[in-house]
Amino acid sequence: MDGTLQTTASQEYSCAIEESVTLEAVAADGYQFDGWEGSLTGSENPTNVTVPEDTVVTARFASIPDDSSAKALYFPHVASNNMWETEICLINKSANSLSGTISTYSANGARISGKSLFLRGYGRKAMIVGDEFSNPADIAYVIFSSDSEDVCAYTKFYQEGALRVAVPAVQETNTGVIYIPHIASNSNWWTGLALVNTTDVQKDLRIRFSNGDLKRKSLTPGEHTKFPIKELFGGASQSEIESAFIRGGEGVIGLELFGRGNTLSGVLLKDSAANTLYFPHVASGPDWWTGIVAYNPGTSKASLTVTPYTAAGQALSTTRKDIAGRGKLFGNPGDLELPANADWFKVESSQPLNGFELFGSSNGNKLAGYSTVNIQRREGVFPKLEQQGWTGIAFVNTTAGVARIDLTLYDDDGFEIHKERRTLAAHEKVLKTAADMFAGPIVAASYLRFSSDKDVVGFQLNNSSDDMMLDALPGM
Repeated sequence: MDGTLQTTASQEYSCAIEESVTLEAVAADGYQFDGWEGSLTGSENPTNVTVPEDTVVTARFASIPDDSSAKALYFPHVASNNMWETEICLINKSANSLSGTISTYSANGARISGKSLFLRGYGRKAMIVGDEFSNPADIAYVIFSSDSEDVCAYTKFYQEGALRVAVPAVQETNTGVIYIPHIASNSNWWTGLALVNTTDVQKDLRIRFSNGDLKRKSLTPGEHTKFPIKELFGGASQSEIESAFIRGGEGVIGLELFGRGNTLSGVLLKDSAANTLYFPHVASGPDWWTGIVAYNPGTSKASLTVTPYTAAGQALSTTRKDIAGRGKLFGNPGDLELPANADWFKVESSQPLNGFELFGSSNGNKLAGYSTVNIQRREGVFPKLEQQGWTGIAFVNTTAGVARIDLTLYDDDGFEIHKERRTLAAHEKVLKTAADMFAGPIVAASYLRFSSDKDVVGFQLNNSSDDMMLDALPGM
């Protein structure tokens, strides 16, 4: 026998069970599931639970918090149609369980649907938009609202068997000038933007390109828009344009994607920059190449000091470069004159920079990248361990002291699978597949959590089993 507990106006609903039954707690509009009480007091059961006969249980529901007071996590672009699919994933980084609401929105900002989400401590939930929501082709973006700050998330876009890209979810809306650090718009490459106005007023954006051209774009409250760069120029590619910045975008979020053929990558569009950028891996050889972007959003020249290191942490000879105001350094490790034995490097600048790192396969089938701005941290997660392929993980100790890093594997329900400690010497780097990094089995694990007593930087690469799809994410 199956039963359903559902609230309509009250926040609690009790049901006496006369035989063993599987119950599902379904929240009415305006409410969200908040846990079970009664014989199940103290447990952290999901919305579906099996209870024995002669048991009285209570499904506890809470009002959905107003988005104006709840903390929001944004997935600024969704594509789920006959060509594209989107995966969204949330991870609870805390030991405490949390509840929240996933709201889907159309391109004009209208709320389409809401879905309650419960996550155990250290729990993880990944969803394929086309499987999880009705009318997925109408969904332009998604917002997760909760009262917890201990949530991180990512969005992954893909064409099965062809290409994919992953970007972190947006945790803070932009408050200043928004940077577009890299634009490739020519006969080989395309660059596209997706933007969302998270405010309740119209935003009139002014997009200034590196060649001096100015284009305008208006967004109504809640509006989502997507377009290739060349659309702003009458459909003509703009090979001379390398970067841009957006003024008037306070409260606007977004991302950029760039690709060619079966390769795709992208980064969030943010207003942040840093005086030190960390590039925790240099890939070279016949099979892989590394791409480097350092963008100077200031109007004056930025003076750079580039310091490379070996994997063991030995500092190699430094080089110095200058980037003109609004200029960009774009190239490979050779353009930075890195020694052949450099395994990672940092760029220190006289003024804040924005930038990212790319890895690509020499055969042109794969491309992946991630932002290198403010990625150093002492705790975080690598949010997905690939089960149909492999996951590569790189860690760098950016400090001059020994770093002790606790690594813990979890499954989706937040249960610990394996834990161990790794020690890194000053400036040392480790690069391994997830399977090689742990002595114990990782088959049941879905993600990796780390905690360090020193600042570290890191990223993960996920490669599909057919060797056609690659994506990257920094430690989150």
